[in-house]
Amino acid sequence: SAVFWYTNGARNEALKRNPNLAGRGFVVRPGMSPPDFKDATHKHGAKLRFCYFGGLSEERSLSLFLSPLLQFLKSNHDLVGKIEVHAYGGTPDGLTRRVMERLPEGTVQPHGRLEYDPHLRKSGRQQVLEEMRKADFLLLIHGQGDICKLYIPSKSYEYIWSQRPIVLLTPCPEEWTEVLNSNEHLISNQDNPKEIESAIEGAVQEWKSGKIEDRTQTQSFSAEDAVETIVALAVQSPRTPR
Repeated sequence: SAVFWYTNGARNEALKRNPNLAGRGFVVRPGMSPPDFKDATHKHGAKLRFCYFGGLSEERSLSLFLSPLLQFLKSNHDLVGKIEVHAYGGTPDGLTRRVMERLPEGTVQPHGRLEYDPHLRKSGRQQVLEEMRKADFLLLIHGQGDICKLYIPSKSYEYIWSQRPIVLLTPCPEEWTEVLNSNEHLISNQDNPKEIESAIEGAVQEWKSGKIEDRTQTQSFSAEDAVETIVALAVQSPRTPR
């Protein structure tokens, strides 16, 4: 009765293979239930903090952001020591490590995987959620190649629920027009380092203003919304004989 994909790219690829799906093929964002950020809130600090959450590999490497940051700092010496990149969850990949060695000491701070803290009495997961809410800007790295048109990282939905501004690096910016409000978030083509430098400059200017507001206009995506959409579309879609 109805067929569902997570992205327009995946749907379009499927329609090339089977045009008969055109009237029954839909894009539905799976979303997630709202995470519990407790009472964590963002506070403006003396340093601009970009925060990345998730695994790292040479296919999803922090070097895509760090290399333009290195060039940006070469032209903005006054900001050396005032910008930090915090990475939670993943061990830095080889490409990331090589760029880290060229950046000023302390610019990149790998925290690894957070585990249960008996003093805070908080799980690693809870600590991660609270760190998301405290971030100045969240870093989202999509991946490499055409396969990125077929999926959106699940971390995106957590980021959106946190309401903090997102700096996105992707090979297919057009896939995100229905996901992130471009007036609230910084979307860059990861193959264009100058675009990423411009995003960094935009983040710096907002940080210098003294207040980095929560992003409240971008639509969040819940699992409940997805289920309601799927049920409604399945009921409405034409049924074909078996």
